[in-house]
Amino acid sequence: MSSLQTMTNLRYKRYTTFEGLQNAVTSVAISADGKYIVAAGLFGAAVWNLINFESLTLPGLGEKRLCSSAAWLHFDDGHAKTSCYVLILGSLKGDITALDVNEEKMDLQANRLPISRNTVQQVVSLDVQQPEAGNRSHARVVASFADAIVKCWTLSLDGDFQLVFSTTPEPSFLPKTVCFHKESQHVLAFSKEGGICTLLECRTGKVISCIANGCQMMAWVSVDQITSRFVASTGYGFHLFDSNNLHYIRSFAHEIDPRTPYPCQVTFGEDGSKVVGGTDQGEALLFNSHSGLLEQRMKCPTDELIQAVTTCTLKDKYYIAVAGSASGHPSDVIVWCKLRTQTPVHQSRISMKKKADPIIFAVHKSSVIFLVCVLAGITVLVFALLSRPRLQISPSFTHFLNYITKNFLTKFTCYLEVFSFSWVSRQITDHF
Repeated sequence: MSSLQTMTNLRYKRYTTFEGLQNAVTSVAISADGKYIVAAGLFGAAVWNLINFESLTLPGLGEKRLCSSAAWLHFDDGHAKTSCYVLILGSLKGDITALDVNEEKMDLQANRLPISRNTVQQVVSLDVQQPEAGNRSHARVVASFADAIVKCWTLSLDGDFQLVFSTTPEPSFLPKTVCFHKESQHVLAFSKEGGICTLLECRTGKVISCIANGCQMMAWVSVDQITSRFVASTGYGFHLFDSNNLHYIRSFAHEIDPRTPYPCQVTFGEDGSKVVGGTDQGEALLFNSHSGLLEQRMKCPTDELIQAVTTCTLKDKYYIAVAGSASGHPSDVIVWCKLRTQTPVHQSRISMKKKADPIIFAVHKSSVIFLVCVLAGITVLVFALLSRPRLQISPSFTHFLNYITKNFLTKFTCYLEVFSFSWVSRQITDHF
């Protein structure tokens, strides 16, 4: 791979822009396979196909509600007929709705009973646990509400929400962010104030552990479960912590001072190696999570608040999607993309082998033809000598035989040298 292509792939490029939204976007989400993207906000919700850029029609219920959060589920047991994308929407009124994607009609359908609450309490945070690949197992959905309640449900491919638990960790604990812990299957809940992180048991919702070493304001939290870290947005910046003990690791510094201490969303990307956060000045910022250095500024068309941020990691590319979040203003959803580069060592091995093999084949082919001719002549000569013991060999024939022998030995020696050199070169290449 050329150095120019490698340098180009180091930065994100503008992939597409979805226009037409007329109010603030509060949440953006991309399906796990990168096929669909949703923007939810004060206008309701809008869904697009990220492959052909077509928009999907939502039912009237989804368009009229004021949405606060969104997430994707993908049921896939290996058969196209039973594969299903499900969009989970949380509203400002406390409702949670599941909409199934009909890929033939290019719309979403409300085939499942929604979850409604008696009191109007905003869905503050929402997270999903994807069903296991290759079977029809249940997915899980967890949500936190403005009245400090955390609820968890299961959802099957063709069923409705089934409540698993409903709990209130503490009266003063406002679970601003909830998410599933992948290894233990339990639920992590981060308090908006007080620097508290609570681990809830996955079946009962009981508090397993509670640590209070985080920063006092954690308005948005994203967890990197591979390296046991989380990044928190405080309204004045983004800060990295150890999720095991909440110890501070580093801050992500940049030259943009916020106009107002309004917390923007922040999330991990590229398998935890990057951190992406929004600003209130029309930019999204990409940091290296290990060094804390700013790597790229992604400028948006307006200088308004960029609150909603999400990422998606695929086998061949990375996505970053952001959206404008200024109330009463048009909001574009902008998607950036970066191709994943392959390992240079693997590329060099393949190219060097392909260069060495034709040389060996050419030497081998010419030498074999010459060797066959010489062996045939020697065989005929030996047979003639054995059949006629008294045959007198003339000096001219002796001179010709010496010439053939020397030429054969020269060719054979050259072939051995080239073959040995090629073999040694391939061994060195495979070693490094």
